[in-house]
Amino acid sequence: MTALTRWSPFHRAAVFPFDFRGSIAPSRLNLDVPLKLGVDVAHNEDRYTIEASLPGFDPEKIDVTVDDGVLKIVAKNQSEETQEHGTYLVRERRSGSFYRALRIPEGVDIDAATTSYKNGILKIELPKSESEQPKRLPIAA
Repeated sequence: MTALTRWSPFHRAAVFPFDFRGSIAPSRLNLDVPLKLGVDVAHNEDRYTIEASLPGFDPEKIDVTVDDGVLKIVAKNQSEETQEHGTYLVRERRSGSFYRALRIPEGVDIDAATTSYKNGILKIELPKSESEQPKRLPIAA
């Protein structure tokens, strides 16, 4: 039989204030495998909008491509291995590769697509073609 113990967020802090090994935050051991990039996708009558949070990334290290109906976002952020103030106690900031692929629905005008990167947010706007936009049909009286 297992005894129940009360969980306290301050238990480890009393021993070492920066010890997060027992926290519930996921860690990544294999840095060669790209992390899945979280995105928000919205749409209205005339366009799809995709937003991805990539804080601290150099825009030149972000690739957005469309191939065979699939939008691919690849971002690479390399952290500096040297630091000036001693050894790291905790290192949780994102570095490495991030990847996301999304199938684009039919009726998107890829040639009119736009991308922007501001304040750490990558924004991709995919306009719908004229034939896909809703049209009001006149009613004959």
